Amino acid sequence: KNPNNGAGIYPHARCCKFTQDIQCRTEFGTSQTNIGQVSREICTTHNGIPTIMLGCSGRTVNNDDENFDGVYPGENDPSAYGTTSFGIDYPRPMDEECNARSNGFEVEAQANCCTASVGLECNVVY
Repeated sequence: KNPNNGAGIYPHARCCKFTQDIQCRTEFGTSQTNIGQVSREICTTHNGIPTIMLGCSGRTVNNDDENFDGVYPGENDPSAYGTTSFGIDYPRPMDEECNARSNGFEVEAQANCCTASVGLECNVVY
């Protein structure tokens, strides 16, 4: 849903073609239920190999996806960057942290944590 006359949520996609062996798994953050609380998941290692976060999403638990206040990769909410103009790309380093903010219902962050045979370098664009 995109409320507020189009000033709400906008999706961003990253499409990749890998010429290497890549293994991914979804990791879930600790659920949060209070308004403003953040569920956080950080990709670290899998079988001793460092992981890279290639995706960040969130979900409400036992709810029909209402009262969900947003998801963002990285330590800071994108509003901390002052990026409020639509249609302008703002590349930021992609760290290994995924955050989902509750708006009063149970929410969980979902990080797509991956290992690669050669290594990866990613940015996120707002």
